[in-house]
Amino acid sequence: MALRFGVGVALVVVAHVVLVKKWNSWAGGEDEVAPSIETIGVPSELHEPITETPIVASAPVNTETVPHPKPSPQPDPEPKFADEADLEEVSADEESPVEEGSPVEEEEEEEEQEDEDLEIDQQKFRDLLAKYGEETPESSDIEHTDEERVDYSEGDESPAGDEGVEQEVVSEDEAGSEDDLKEWTGIKKSDIQVETDSEDEEVEEESEDEPPPPPPQPSRKRGGQRDIDEDYGNSLITNEEDWAIKEELDRADQEFNYEKARTLYRALLFKHPDSPRARYGLAQTFDRQAEKERSNVMLDLAITGYKDALAAPNITDILFIQIASRLIDRLRFRGHHVKAVPIHNLLIQKFNTTPEYRTDLAITYLMVNRLEDARLVLKELLRYWNQDPFALAHYGLILKLQGNIHGCIKYFKEGLETAFKPLSDPRLYFHYGDALARIGKESEAMKVYDSAVAMGLFRSRYQRSLYNVDRLAARPWWTQEETTYGPFFKILEKNWIKIRDEAAMAFKLNGTFRDEAEGLRDKGNWKQFELFARGSKMKKNCEITPFTCSLIGSFEPAATCKRGQSKFSIMDAGTHIWPHCGPTNCRLRAHLGLIVPSGLRIRVANITRTWEEGKVMVFDDSFEHEVWHDGDSLRLVLIVDVWHPELTMKEKLSLSPI
Repeated sequence: MALRFGVGVALVVVAHVVLVKKWNSWAGGEDEVAPSIETIGVPSELHEPITETPIVASAPVNTETVPHPKPSPQPDPEPKFADEADLEEVSADEESPVEEGSPVEEEEEEEEQEDEDLEIDQQKFRDLLAKYGEETPESSDIEHTDEERVDYSEGDESPAGDEGVEQEVVSEDEAGSEDDLKEWTGIKKSDIQVETDSEDEEVEEESEDEPPPPPPQPSRKRGGQRDIDEDYGNSLITNEEDWAIKEELDRADQEFNYEKARTLYRALLFKHPDSPRARYGLAQTFDRQAEKERSNVMLDLAITGYKDALAAPNITDILFIQIASRLIDRLRFRGHHVKAVPIHNLLIQKFNTTPEYRTDLAITYLMVNRLEDARLVLKELLRYWNQDPFALAHYGLILKLQGNIHGCIKYFKEGLETAFKPLSDPRLYFHYGDALARIGKESEAMKVYDSAVAMGLFRSRYQRSLYNVDRLAARPWWTQEETTYGPFFKILEKNWIKIRDEAAMAFKLNGTFRDEAEGLRDKGNWKQFELFARGSKMKKNCEITPFTCSLIGSFEPAATCKRGQSKFSIMDAGTHIWPHCGPTNCRLRAHLGLIVPSGLRIRVANITRTWEEGKVMVFDDSFEHEVWHDGDSLRLVLIVDVWHPELTMKEKLSLSPI
């Protein structure tokens, strides 16, 4: 019994010697010496070797698949120690002399005892391996967390040994330089750790059924337009330089106090003078202050700031568009439409495949009545985008304003009726319907108007004004009492003869009455003599007609009406005025008849009336109205626009002039 136990212990010692040699061979080969026990601080009485796994950049080591190197030749061959089956085979060979002549029961009992002893030693081996079998760190090594391990989930090639041969350390030349690796992955080779055995098994099992992953993609610097971070809301307007200071920029953007925000932006610009977002943010502080204080001085500073921001280097496309669009809007609001043209051209040059920037330029030309310039822009656009509904409809609008009534209808029809999404500019439907009405297609014109009403663009098929306060009462004809301005109208009626004589005297002076310039005449002659316009007194004309001007000037709802006019209107016999609407519902229009021959008619909506000498009639000219002069002599009336009686004083002060 004691002999058998001694044999078992000897077997364990032999196996342990073999294991030590194999550990040394795995750690560095036959010629390399593993770190000493004293070097790594392991208690010397244990005298157990430490497993040192080589760090390989190209692939993790799989210890189960790499064959063990054979030991040097010895006089007495040592048993092969690979797994528990090999251990059992070796123990059986050593026990065979002892088993001769023993009873079967005794042999089985002794073999069971031997298995128990061997099992204990195997457990000791596992404990030692678990305790000292990790790679040996050197004094220069850095401890890495799981977060610092190489992550191949983004498409980088996961290194694995596929050939089942002894893994060799790849040389610096074969694996590539450390700078190349860092350029691709952003991680140094010294940061790469070997995966565990269990992970190696999973990689090998998956590699049998799945194709190899794609090669690693080069990494690049975070930030800027090229690298959109979904978690950062300002990625599209932040270039690579601004990315480094994005937190400071965000804090400045969130500051509502103008002076504090400007201080933050200026501090950033002192250190980063080329920052597009800092320049843009600084301009926005003046813009917001201008809107709140209604200050043209602040607005001019904002415009200057936007120009400076637009000139910043390396600006992202989205930020460029934001700045340019706001700059154009502010220049238009300031009345500097011509100064906006170079900004339009910058957008067109930078985004040459986007037709919207050409149509925006055409709109700016339309705002200053440069019709031919606008037409040429859209004509060039339609050469390349001949189905663009916006360009087609606005090209039709320009032709209409230039007097080409028949030619404009084709473009209106193609642009408005074939658009995937209905265009929402009421002026297009206003002029399209007007063009149809002028060629005698009144029913088709009403269909166009009704479609615009359904889209919420007009208040009704007859009331098609564009600048409205929606809550105001609307009716085609008003009585003097309904306007609440009856006493003033009575004063006009009482003095109608003196007013007529002043108008006749002014008419005798050459060049005082001017032709109507809005293109509303179908035929005949129609001239006007302005007294007040957009809330301002026409001083030279009022010197000719002082009495009439004094009456109007003394009545505030007429003298301060920024959305109206006061004027004498003279019309020759045989004149016809096309159906048309005034621009706003914020005013009412009063007519005082001064010279009224027979054969005169005026239609407002679907109600037709005529004038009387010395009488005032009031209508809402935001409704469609039309005039016929079928008489044989001049017609003369005084026109006085007054504020709609339901407007508040605050609204009157805030409404822009028309």
